[in-house]
Amino acid sequence: MVATERSNKRAMQLRAALVAQHATERVELTAERCDVLARNEGPCFDRVLVHPPSSSEARFHLDQESSWSDWKASKLSRLASDQRKLVFAAPAIDRV
Repeated sequence: MVATERSNKRAMQLRAALVAQHATERVELTAERCDVLARNEGPCFDRVLVHPPSSSEARFHLDQESSWSDWKASKLSRLASDQRKLVFAAPAIDRV
């Protein structure tokens, strides 16, 4: 199994979770971009699970301006575009 995470902070959290689950021998962790990984290695994968970046709107708190102060409609457009690219970079196997 191959997992890719471009954020160093999230990659460290993912590695810690893999260690805790004794899964480090079963999962290769890489920082390679998903579209590059799919282009270079895609045909060898049976399935692809995508956990795309989100807008984090579910975490908005009205009493905490920091939770929503950087929100912009353009951010949603960019994230939607990124999500679409991730889904279509994967091999066309059982897209749901």
